[in-house]
Amino acid sequence: MIICVGEALIDMISEENGGALDRSRSFKAMPGGAPANVAIGCARQGVETIFLGRLSADPFGRMLMRYLSGHGVNTGHIAVDTEAKTTLAFVTLDEYMRPDFTFYRNNTADVRFRPEDVPPDVAARARILHFGTLSMTTGSAREATLLAVRTASKAGAIISFDPNFRPALWEPTGKEMLDALEEGLAHADVVKISDGEYEQITGSDKMDPAAVRNRFPRAALVLITEGEKGAAVISPNHYLNVPATGNIKPVDTTGAGDAFDAAFLMKLHERGVTKAGVAALGEEVLREMAVYANATAGNATRYVGAVAHWDHWRR
Repeated sequence: MIICVGEALIDMISEENGGALDRSRSFKAMPGGAPANVAIGCARQGVETIFLGRLSADPFGRMLMRYLSGHGVNTGHIAVDTEAKTTLAFVTLDEYMRPDFTFYRNNTADVRFRPEDVPPDVAARARILHFGTLSMTTGSAREATLLAVRTASKAGAIISFDPNFRPALWEPTGKEMLDALEEGLAHADVVKISDGEYEQITGSDKMDPAAVRNRFPRAALVLITEGEKGAAVISPNHYLNVPATGNIKPVDTTGAGDAFDAAFLMKLHERGVTKAGVAALGEEVLREMAVYANATAGNATRYVGAVAHWDHWRR
């Protein structure tokens, strides 16, 4: 079983590509939130998947609940908030179809996630637990997220962490965001970051396997997505550059990293990899997993919205 913990929200995607938000007049409402996107992807690939988080009882919250359950995610442990609204992320796409986010997230349902929303017996059943930093921007949500992480890790689950940096959601200095990064890394067996996040975290745009291992000493596996170039895979014994597959002209790259996460985690789950076994994965197995994850992420960019591609997915 895979458990994804954190935020589910609505992406309001501008239908006027390349334009600024203040010039956009038409938006498409799509399910979003990185952990929810990963949960949908894992479930669509046939893995028993649970989402833990807090949704609003408003129309957008009902839309998210329906979308999650309709794609096979177990929603039976989601807390429902009758007082708060759903977070909205307004998304504009630049000329390369890369997203820029403007959030409306003042005391919304996902930031009111609290420790009592996490059933310890459920978290302890995870074989893999996935989370990020956006559910760590407020005290109660941070406590709830880390409770789930610690419970699952203690029970032997592989802990997967995607920082998913969104500086606009943190205080201006960025210190709290970096503190959340370090707290996440303290528990993570598998870390997935983008090449942009790699630069932010390491201060360098040069991929150096030794520097990666030094910066992420606890992680048994570090995955660095590089857009159209593919992905780098770093383990204690291997460093692989895995090119992207196909020649895809993207229409929207929102959620491509989440698709990569979902695909790679499914492969770990499918192979029955244990927490202790992640570091021992061989080069060919890692390459096979990354090729599949690259292809899945590439396919995601053919459609508008972070999870729309799963409606068309065929293994």
